[in-house]
Amino acid sequence: GDEGGFPMPIMAHPPSKRSDMSARDFLSRCFRYRGYDGATCHVKLDFKEIGAVQPVLEMLRDEMTDDGSPGRTIFLNADVLPGPGCRCPPPR
Repeated sequence: GDEGGFPMPIMAHPPSKRSDMSARDFLSRCFRYRGYDGATCHVKLDFKEIGAVQPVLEMLRDEMTDDGSPGRTIFLNADVLPGPGCRCPPPR
């Protein structure tokens, strides 16, 4: 599927590129979650492909607008640029 013109980001860990959970489904579940004491969960997203960053940030914006995200911390990590130990050749 597509998400705003981008391929649908999924929840997977390299080398897998297949998953039965989209990033949108994952975020929706995280933002709806309330623990037994009413606590929310924190979210850490670890991007491995640069093409997933923009659509997921847009999804986060939509989710945060809906509930205000009280007491929720969102950690973002993006291993998407070439560097030491890179899995991809540098862009030309």
